[in-house]
Parts: sequence; C-alpha cells; structure tokens
Amino acid sequence: MQNYDDMLFNEVALAEAQLFTRTQCYFCLFSNMTSEHYKPRSLGEYRAGADIFKALGHSSRLLIVDALAHGERCVADLTQFIGCDASTVSNHLSILRNVGLIADERRGQQVFYRLATPCVTKVFACLEEVRATRENHR
Repeated sequence: MQNYDDMLFNEVALAEAQLFTRTQCYFCLFSNMTSEHYKPRSLGEYRAGADIFKALGHSSRLLIVDALAHGERCVADLTQFIGCDASTVSNHLSILRNVGLIADERRGQQVFYRLATPCVTKVFACLEEVRATRENHR
C-alpha cells in the first residue's frame, strides 16, 4: 500500500505529464512541416497553439517566462522584477497558467510559480532569430 506522499507525488507526476504532452505538441506545431511524414493538425490543435501564442503576446508575460526559466519565483519577486503592481502580475500569471505554461505551488502565505513546460524558453531563440533576420533585410 502506498503512503499519502507517494500517492500525491504520483498524482502530481501524472498531471504534469499530461500537461506536458498536451502543450508539447502545441510548441511543435510547425516542426514537421517539411517532413515527408507531415500530418496536418486538427483545427483544435491550431486554436490551442494560437492561445499559447496569445498568452506570450505581451512583453510582461515574456519577462515572467524568462524570469521563471531561471527558477521559481513568488509574486513579490515578479512584481519587483517587472515593475508592475501585484494585481497586474497576478493577472499575467493567470493567463500563463490557464494555457499550461506555468504551474504554481502555495507555501504558507506565498504562491511560487515555475515553468510547467520548460520548452517554452525555445521561443526566445526563435524571437532572436526573427529579429536578426528582420535587421539583416533592412
């Protein structure tokens, strides 16, 4: 018989695995476009991918993702880092959490946030490449 901690760990691990599997396919939407094994995605998958891109479509949310790429943070840390009030940061965190990019954990009176899908940090390399390409074509 499993003890409570093992059961809780297994439930959390299962939930995180399901979340990772769901979001992983969204970030790989265009990874196989040139492949001979290309299979079109469903409209629902493209909509889900668009929701993720919308969530990343604000500079403060990109700052949050970048900060969380370096380790978990509480709202107070993120508020100071971004320079917004706590309610604005909480709204941004809610948007990122709703699309499965971040996860939270309550510890006493504080809530700590971390990336639920570390692959999201690959978007920064993509953004840099797009920016460099745009500058080279000017």
